Amino acid sequence: GVNNINIKPEQKAQITKIAKIAVPAVAGLVVILILIFGIIVPNTGARGAVKQYFAAIQKCDAEKYIKYMPEMDQLDYKDNEDTSIEEEIEDLLSERQDGMEDEYGDNVKYKIKVTKVDDLSKKKFKAIKETYKNNEDLDGIELDKAVEVDFDITIKGKDDDDEGDGSVIVIKEDGKWKVFDDTLEIDL
Repeated sequence: GVNNINIKPEQKAQITKIAKIAVPAVAGLVVILILIFGIIVPNTGARGAVKQYFAAIQKCDAEKYIKYMPEMDQLDYKDNEDTSIEEEIEDLLSERQDGMEDEYGDNVKYKIKVTKVDDLSKKKFKAIKETYKNNEDLDGIELDKAVEVDFDITIKGKDDDDEGDGSVIVIKEDGKWKVFDDTLEIDL
């Protein structure tokens, strides 16, 4: 279309030069937006916490698992002076893995697809906040938000596999998303 316009050759060259720069720049921006909305956003926040929680279970990664544990849940493990929280969580994850391998065979993998994130009811969130407020060991910890995360889950092992769905409460504690393990429900 540039050839049909009455413009000077130097203007034509400038337009062509701008087009050569603009088209790749716009394409690059589209790729970045796809990455942000296709990969980064679904793997951050409460959604990301649930996925990372299951990744920690799958890999028996106690450090990562603890990272996604609410401080309230960690208190139970910190009271034991004989072992560290890391040792206790390693034992817990190992037991879970053994149970899953008994049912599904070796190399158990979890695939999580978050289907819905809803704010927790004010009543439930208030109850969680009250629990924190009434425990002096949790003094100073801020609860910013709580959500219920629904997800589809696929569990695959060497011998068997299962599909189902589940839900769990995830809280934002001091700006970091944490998974309430005791609220986890999975229907296979």
